[in-house]
Formats: sequence, C-alpha cells, structure tokens
Amino acid sequence: MKQTSFAVLALGLLILGGSAHAQDASGQASSEASDEKPWWEQEEETRVRGYVGGLLAAGFGVNGRIDSGQKAYLDTSVMFALRGGLLLGKGNRWMLGFEVAPASNRLDWRLSSTATGFVSFGSLVSIRNSEKWAWLWKIGLGVGGGLDYRFLVGVQVDVLTFNYKMSDRLWIDFGIPTVRFHIETANKARYNTQFVFPFGITFAI
Repeated sequence: MKQTSFAVLALGLLILGGSAHAQDASGQASSEASDEKPWWEQEEETRVRGYVGGLLAAGFGVNGRIDSGQKAYLDTSVMFALRGGLLLGKGNRWMLGFEVAPASNRLDWRLSSTATGFVSFGSLVSIRNSEKWAWLWKIGLGVGGGLDYRFLVGVQVDVLTFNYKMSDRLWIDFGIPTVRFHIETANKARYNTQFVFPFGITFAI
C-alpha cells in the first residue's frame, strides 16, 4: 500500500513539474515573439534585397507656362507607374527606388499623357514599434517628356507615405499626397506641380 502511495505521489510530482516547464517554455516563446522587431528594423538582416511593384495615383495639378502671360490653372492629374529598387542597410530600412510611367502620367488633363521616370532615396520608419505599419519618406529626381510635352526634368518629395506589411514579401502603401514638380527645358516652358494620392503594391524579392 505504501509503495502504491509513493508511486502515485511520484507520478503526480512528475506531471506537475512537466506542466510548469511547459508553461515556462510557452511564456518564454510569447515573450520572444512580443520582442520581435518589424522586418524593416531587424538588425540581423543586412543583405541587400530587391523589390518590384506598381503605383496608381490620382489628384490634381497646378499647370502653367513661363513668360506666356497666362495664369496658372488647376486640373485633374492621374498616373500609373511601374517601380522597383533595392532595400539596403541594417534591417533593410533604406530604399533606393526606380519609378517609370511609360506614357501613363497625365500631368494635365487638357493634354496627352507623357512619360516620366524618377530615381528616389528614402527610409522606412516603424510607427510606434508596430510589426505591420511603417512610415516612408523619400526624395527623388527625374526626367520625362513626349507627345504634348518637350523634355522634362522633375523633383519628387514624399513625406506622408504609409506602408502596411501583409506578409514577408508583400506590402501595400498609400500617401497623402506625393508631390512632383516637372518643367520643360525650353523657352516658354510648361510646368506642372502634381499633387496625387498614391496606392501601391510592392513585392520584396
């Protein structure tokens, strides 16, 4: 009888110890998960990664012509662009981007669409240590032209673009808004300041 009691007691202690160990392991795993940083701030990730995607944007543009005597006017502006680039630095938080709108940037609704392209540089910044949301700022320089436009040079400034990470390779972004300024390199040059609200999809390689 005593041997049976000792066996039951020993079995109970083993079960209790195993349960406590499992709880400790579970707590440690959840603690490690809660301490995990967003992918763009994981310091151990230092390899260069690529990305590709697309951008659709709509808004308005301020249009005019230098030394023409005409007043600037406001009109609808839309664009579609293909983009790609590199994720650089610790945590891949720095971005070197390339954007091309192949005759699909309608700076001024009164005129035909034209081609534009930008090279930009920016950085992803986590929003309140979120694993899903990040804020992106970037600046860029570009060229373009064609159809109703002569050769264009451009400047891009994005200060309020937000990124949402859907998976390790897919994220979406939207801005409020992206600002682009284009001007022709000719006498009585047309110019356009484009304020468009972008929606983009990006795949990390």
